[in-house]
Amino acid sequence: MEWGISAGYWQTEELKEQFFTIAAYPVFKFHVLRSKTTDGYFFYSVAGPAFQSKTNLDYELLGRKFTFRDYMGIGMYTGKRKQLNLELNIGHFSNGNLFSSNAGIMVPLSLNAGFCF
Repeated sequence: MEWGISAGYWQTEELKEQFFTIAAYPVFKFHVLRSKTTDGYFFYSVAGPAFQSKTNLDYELLGRKFTFRDYMGIGMYTGKRKQLNLELNIGHFSNGNLFSSNAGIMVPLSLNAGFCF
């Protein structure tokens, strides 16, 4: 288990509305491949508290600005010292029905790249 933080800047498909999110969350990783130069894994995160800058997107009421982030995907650390990190994931922001409006936000596919120090 690891902990993560994220900040995202997004645009909706229908009305091209722009908004941002900030989240902190637990990440559960299950390594399925290990070699000298690459470690591959599956990961998921559930119910990380998050903030979204808007409560109405593409005519949908999302509830309040407090929400949760959930996501899952596959990833790998690669390179001589496994310093390059690549991930492919799908995600969702939702308030978990804490409020009367809970349309949620689907993030269909994200490709993330990072460098480990």
